[in-house]
Amino acid sequence: MKLQKFEETYIFKDRSFMAKEFYIKNRKKLFGMQKVLSVAEALVIPSEKSEKTYNQYTYSGNEIKEFLRQSMENMYLTVGVEGESLRGFQVHYNKDEERYEIAISFPSSKKDWELAFEYMKGLSLYLKRDIECEDGQLFKPENIDKYDNNFDIAAGIGGILKIGRVFISGIHRDMTFGRDMIDRIKNSKNRQDEFEKIAYEIQNLEAHEPTPAIYEKDNELIVKYMFIEKTPIILHFNPSLGYRINYSNGIKDENIADWFIDFLVQDEKEGAKIMENINYSEFIGKLPKEKYRFIDETSIFIEPLEKEEIKGLKGEFKSFV
Repeated sequence: MKLQKFEETYIFKDRSFMAKEFYIKNRKKLFGMQKVLSVAEALVIPSEKSEKTYNQYTYSGNEIKEFLRQSMENMYLTVGVEGESLRGFQVHYNKDEERYEIAISFPSSKKDWELAFEYMKGLSLYLKRDIECEDGQLFKPENIDKYDNNFDIAAGIGGILKIGRVFISGIHRDMTFGRDMIDRIKNSKNRQDEFEKIAYEIQNLEAHEPTPAIYEKDNELIVKYMFIEKTPIILHFNPSLGYRINYSNGIKDENIADWFIDFLVQDEKEGAKIMENINYSEFIGKLPKEKYRFIDETSIFIEPLEKEEIKGLKGEFKSFV
């Protein structure tokens, strides 16, 4: 088990410990192996009726067309179905083993498992190859949904109950389950259902979650977030880049000298404009308590603010444009 510890939060970095993997060998051709699917091809998989298109939750940037052309050899793709998936499942092509690998993380929703089985069934039919579980069990596409995942579901829930604070990724946003949330699951009649109820509620929130913009000024790193007028926003209560950034690009919270929030508002004469920014912690501290609520251990949902309400948040404004 490989765990990294960050502010008393355990982050599972080794997916082999907290996931169940299934393998589907690539199809052999007369001269070598069949060409590895592109991302776009891996998202359109045969189903019992025709084809089913899946969503990817790995990339949301401007170069989406280029991303979709990439080979599955080059990435771990989070796949799911909008409105159904909680965490989705991961798809990767292992070049050394010449196989597609599908991983369902622990804990996941029952729907995540169902969709993963459906995906494997279609991919298996397309490649004309059996599905192999990491424990050696072999399945035909027509009976993969007979795999008994009750132990895996129980193990996923049991794993988080043993930890006081745990980070869990979702298709739309990351979640930090604290002691109160974990106790709520532990004391419920159906722990899996309670976990799903909490997690789906967080994932289905309709709110803007601004991406941190990192700048360098006077040899120091500054972070800014964009707060949009009349728009519900999700932010960390204490300024943080979030776990994905902290553990992906080498920049960590402790490297940041200061944190700011910009406000994008509509002006009757000038149209959309950015107001002078405010210190992040100053802004959170000035927010009326009825205007926000915690959605997990670290993040808050902020109700839409009008321009006049934003102006009324008098704090120590700093000039950094």
